[in-house]
Amino acid sequence: MAYTSAPPYWDFPVRPGLVDAPQEERYEWSSTEHFAIAYWGQEYSFPQGITAGATTRWEQGVFQVQLHVEGAAVVPCSRCLRPVELALQSDFLYFYVLKSRAENDEDQGFDDEEHFILVDSWPETLNIAPLVWECLVEVLPPAVLCTKDCKGICPTCGADLNTEECTCSGQEIDPRLEQLEKLKQQFPEADKGGE
Repeated sequence: MAYTSAPPYWDFPVRPGLVDAPQEERYEWSSTEHFAIAYWGQEYSFPQGITAGATTRWEQGVFQVQLHVEGAAVVPCSRCLRPVELALQSDFLYFYVLKSRAENDEDQGFDDEEHFILVDSWPETLNIAPLVWECLVEVLPPAVLCTKDCKGICPTCGADLNTEECTCSGQEIDPRLEQLEKLKQQFPEADKGGE
C-alpha cells in the first residue's frame, strides 16, 4: 500500500519533560516494515523500512527537535521503468511552541514559519511521526534515471531500448494525426512549403 501521509503504525515518541530542562535527550528508532510513498505521481517503495533519530533540547521555553531520517527507496526509472535504488537521508530542525506564547509574541513569527509547531499544552509524550514523514518526503526526487544515458522504452512496442533493438519500423502514425497524414498524401505540394 502506498501512503500519502505517515503510516498509522508509525510511533516515534519524544518526551518534552520539564520545561527548560538543561539536558539533551537522544532517541533512535527503526521501522523495518515495508511501506511505500505515493508522491510526484509515482511510488517510492521502502522494502527495508527506515531508521530515524532525534536530539531534543529546551531553549527559552521552546522545545527543539533535531531530526535525522535514513532509508533506501526503490522507484521506477522515469524513462525505462526499471527499478532504481536510492539512498535517502534528511536532517531538519523543528520547534514546538505553546499557542499562548505564540499569540503573545506575534513579532516572533511563530505562525509564519513552517518549522514551528504550535501546541495547546506540553504533553507527556509527542509522536513525531508526521515530522519523520515530512523529512522523508522533502528529499524524494521528482524524476529518477537508472543511468544518465538511459534510452527509455519504445512508445509503440514497449521495448526497453537499453537492452534490445526496437522492431518497429518507425513509420507508425499517432492515431490522433491520421487525418493530417491523409491530407498530406492528398496534397503533396503543400508539404513542400510553397516552393
